[in-house]
Amino acid sequence: MSLPIYHTIIVKQKSDVITKICNGLTSWVIYSDFEKLE
Repeated sequence: MSLPIYHTIIVKQKSDVITKICNGLTSWVIYSDFEKLE
């Protein structure tokens, strides 16, 4: 019973990390484009 819960936590952490990386890349791209406009 503890295995599925543990697996779910791992998957959620992985998706959280992926989300943070995607958000970081997006904000970095937006910032880069903004610098080009200046």
